[in-house]
Amino acid sequence: LRFLDRRSGDYERVVLAGDTLRIKTCEAGLPACHEFQRYWAQVWVQSEGPGARVYVRSHGREVELGRFRNAEQKLALAQELRERAGAR
Repeated sequence: LRFLDRRSGDYERVVLAGDTLRIKTCEAGLPACHEFQRYWAQVWVQSEGPGARVYVRSHGREVELGRFRNAEQKLALAQELRERAGAR
């Protein structure tokens, strides 16, 4: 059996402001903020099956998104982010 143990304060937020793509996360009470220039940001999908993973990466840095979503939701997130952010 697989269990998804999320704490009530865990979150992922994607903010588009001007030329910046900002990803704010909090997991296990540890907040983090990652900023990318929209022009250089790439949305990368690793495997499109049940183990799909979505990343935003640029200049040697990457952040995983959608850790609390199923594979279908992750792929939809990647597509929407590509469209809205103009990310490649």
